[in-house]
Amino acid sequence: MLSSLTCQDFFDILKAIFVRCMLVTHALMAVWRVTVSYNNNLYWILAGILVLLFAESCYTIIRRRGKEYQRFMPAFLFYLSTLLSCIWLLELDKTEKYLLGQAELLDKQINSSQDLRIPEPSLTPNTWIMLVEEMFPYLVLLSRWILPRGNVNRKELVELLFAFIGIGGDIMEYFSLLGEEAVRPNRRLCYVVLAIWSLSVLQFTVTVTVIHQPKRQRNINVVVDSTELVLHKKQQKFWYEVLAILLTLLMQDIPFLIVRVYIMINCSIVDYSLIFFTSKNAMIISLLIYKLLILCGSYYLSDEEDEYDEVFGQPAQKKEGQQSPP
Repeated sequence: MLSSLTCQDFFDILKAIFVRCMLVTHALMAVWRVTVSYNNNLYWILAGILVLLFAESCYTIIRRRGKEYQRFMPAFLFYLSTLLSCIWLLELDKTEKYLLGQAELLDKQINSSQDLRIPEPSLTPNTWIMLVEEMFPYLVLLSRWILPRGNVNRKELVELLFAFIGIGGDIMEYFSLLGEEAVRPNRRLCYVVLAIWSLSVLQFTVTVTVIHQPKRQRNINVVVDSTELVLHKKQQKFWYEVLAILLTLLMQDIPFLIVRVYIMINCSIVDYSLIFFTSKNAMIISLLIYKLLILCGSYYLSDEEDEYDEVFGQPAQKKEGQQSPP
């Protein structure tokens, strides 16, 4: 098997291993902080989820030679499953300490690594939790950048990375709602904020936000009707666009808007940041719905193909007998 590996396959495997080592290290750090916060080593059982990541890594490296899936990232799913479980436990522990009047313990330096023999820098529990929570968007972005591109070209990869930056910024700003004094004492509201935040984080596991244009295949012996092939590509692009818009609406902007409006009304919190991001969510929802209507109208209602081709970036086809403009 090793003799059949090309130089590109070898580098793809190295990049796949390096990325998964980064993800596992961060996930183990999160599990360790949970054991420290709860003073219970049984929480190391959370690391058992990483066994699925190990199995996926073996399959990807051995059978796929480091090549990642095009539309779905199972490695990110298993990594985020461990990380989200840890973040839930850490945030709920902070809530309990706040309700018990022990919030000051989160800002004290505690030497908690004597039993595990882990060298621990002089950081407060709050700082550790912030590191765990704020590192993961950068790790996901860096990992997707390093991982083999597969069938995704460089332009699509850059568009995907820009999308990840936007998603990461929005969800981390939304996560800051837990720091509001009116939100932290409310357990149910903390559950709602964490649940919607977890749902939005799962966007990192899918990459349908970038429309894939397959490369030209050479040495094709089967003759395919060009009209049917063009129609199939248009349908594929249309449904990818619709799916990307629906995922953004249902997993991010609509839930974020509802929670922010609820907090503004019921918790009487009205500040510049909350108003700005609430207005931003409302504007993005309006634009996405407008874009969805344009796509559907161009696909289903237009009798002419020119408008549809223009929406999807295809050159407009000249009608029979129509002359080109001078």
